[in-house]
Amino acid sequence: PALVPWIVAKIEKPEAVDDLDAILNETDVVMVARGDLGVEVDIVEVPVLQKRIIAACNRARVPVITATQMLESMIQNELPTRAEATDVANAVLDGTDAVMLSGETAIGRHPARAVTTMSRITREAAQVLVSRSELPLGLTTRTTATELTIAVTRAAIQAAERLQARLLVLVTRSGITAAAVSELRSPVPILALTDSARSASLLTLTWGVLPLVTDISRQSPQDVIAFVEQWNRDRSLLQSGDRLVMVGTTDWSQPGKDLMLVHALR
Repeated sequence: PALVPWIVAKIEKPEAVDDLDAILNETDVVMVARGDLGVEVDIVEVPVLQKRIIAACNRARVPVITATQMLESMIQNELPTRAEATDVANAVLDGTDAVMLSGETAIGRHPARAVTTMSRITREAAQVLVSRSELPLGLTTRTTATELTIAVTRAAIQAAERLQARLLVLVTRSGITAAAVSELRSPVPILALTDSARSASLLTLTWGVLPLVTDISRQSPQDVIAFVEQWNRDRSLLQSGDRLVMVGTTDWSQPGKDLMLVHALR
């Protein structure tokens, strides 16, 4: 079946901020439209509202985009101001899933350089994010996750961090588990394997997650490991001996078959 378009709720009025929880229950993605928001509220409120909106989106596991005037000076100049670089980095540290350029690439003189610069800033900021892996996983709301799924997934996150694993592999249908793990901002990248193109589509906007669409319904844990081994050989992203931690199931047809597996790449 055709994919249904995602809804992006652009937050630009104080009424939308006041009713944010209700909006989060209905939308797929949120955009913090700082330019329009700055027209509707006192300019001094915008930084605080940005943090409030991002935090609410993180709690609800709704991907959030921070937009408007992020590298505005690059419309004309080859480098951003220090304040702009700090602004982009702070959006990452606030917990945004994505950052967006507008005029910098639409009418700017250096569109490609603006994208490269923003990428460099966000990658650097991501290196100092503090993991929230000790916080509640948050799979008990808006999901039907069992206590077993929650326990196994939390154990996998903590094991991946303590073992310095290079990859956390999540086998997921809805993508909700991957989104919940992303909220914890673990330094370990997440490879989300799903048989749902719709789930994979939304996960492309989710922090730290690389979604791949593949048939997972009949794959054993060993099949998943073999798939990841081949995927890595095709890309040479990880080295032989690097650890990965996988969360999956031994039987999709029955609940309560969750498992965690630690594997060293060959």
